[in-house]
Amino acid sequence: MSPSLLAFYLFLMMVFLVGLMIVQHLQGTHGIISLRNFYLAGLVVYLIISPIYVLWAEDPSPFRVMDLASSGLTYCVYLTIYIIVFLWAYSRRQPMLRLAQKVPAVNVVPSDGAMLAMAIVLSLLALPLRFLMVLPMVGVVAYYVALALISVSSGLLGWVLARRWINPAVWMIFFPLMALNGFVAVFQQMTRRPLLSVLLAVLWGLYFSRMRYQRPAQSLALLMAAVLPLVILLAVYTSVRTQEFREMGSLQIIQEMSNPANIDLKSGVKEMFGGQATGGGALWTMEAYPDLYDRRPMMSLAYLIVGNIPRTLWPDKPYVYSAMIADQAKIQGANLRRTSGEKGVTLPPGVIAFAEAEGGLIAVVVYAVFFAFSIRFLENLALLHAHVPFVVLAVGSALGTLTGLARGDIALFYMLIVWSFVSAYVVLLLFGLMVRRTTAARYIDGRLLPGTPAPVHSPG
Repeated sequence: MSPSLLAFYLFLMMVFLVGLMIVQHLQGTHGIISLRNFYLAGLVVYLIISPIYVLWAEDPSPFRVMDLASSGLTYCVYLTIYIIVFLWAYSRRQPMLRLAQKVPAVNVVPSDGAMLAMAIVLSLLALPLRFLMVLPMVGVVAYYVALALISVSSGLLGWVLARRWINPAVWMIFFPLMALNGFVAVFQQMTRRPLLSVLLAVLWGLYFSRMRYQRPAQSLALLMAAVLPLVILLAVYTSVRTQEFREMGSLQIIQEMSNPANIDLKSGVKEMFGGQATGGGALWTMEAYPDLYDRRPMMSLAYLIVGNIPRTLWPDKPYVYSAMIADQAKIQGANLRRTSGEKGVTLPPGVIAFAEAEGGLIAVVVYAVFFAFSIRFLENLALLHAHVPFVVLAVGSALGTLTGLARGDIALFYMLIVWSFVSAYVVLLLFGLMVRRTTAARYIDGRLLPGTPAPVHSPG
């Protein structure tokens, strides 16, 4: 089968997944804003669109693939199996529903004023934590917690804004606080994921606060309108970001993004949806494993445990695949020999390539079930407490990372999601206990006030 036909097959797969999300939303069976759909959106960008570019142009640069047709066919078979198993496993609601029901929660909905106050407090708490990243060992955890807090803060702003969007006082708090959260997200960073988490958290709060209870067609139209400015802002950041962003101060970054000469929306959008060489890396992996390199069975699952051990305490700790692929594929100019102690960027080739390098078809099935069950657990938790921002916003505290999970590095991204959720959930649980003792609550212990809308999508 020719590479162009394989590209067309992947295009049909993309149409199917996008159509599935839209049709299910319009039918009222699955909300358009959900953890599953965020994951599938990232899968479409990195695992489908990026390989389409490679196969259609027959150019896997910077990787070199000798037989694109053969590696592409294997990739398409694996990806098809992965999606089928993932969607099937995700549809198995009951096992993860029972687990979600065991998670302690404070069913309290604070007043809008209390939520705005909490948003301010969380952003101010995140600011010093962000600067602790320079400390060894502790700094990484502080960084993860800071990102979770600014995401929850942004979600709280979205939650209130959905119901008071004509109130100028809310906008006067929204803009400066979002600017602060954006600064914390991009400070000395080049990756888009923290900023994406902040922006998507606003959308998450908007949806669960109000849009979720509107007619599906109406909420879909409003969400498309809300997504447009987020995409533009992210495209602007993408078009101007450079490696020097790691050393720039906040004012310098703002100046770079405010200078029209630096902004190229077309290139920013193209890079956002280009997949960052994921397709080339994936097809190279399908060709190189297991013939040229030995597989490391289920290494990503094992790394979920050993990855939390600092390398200073375990110098021989294994490296993830994304830190090895540039050296194995002999990518010129990648400056990546992590196993020799060098530093540089990683080149994650996507979950299908990880599976091929870590067990083949068996790993494809195992990883599909593992990620589907993990996402279903968090989804159930949010739907069980759909009126409670303390729970919902903790679940949505790492949406930017979730959209990149299908690309990888799958173990490191998964750990970041876990750290974000746990830290946000603990902080919000404490807030909930404090609010519960005050009069600033409208919904307590499952008793809804008159006029509170019922959930549209239930977890059961």
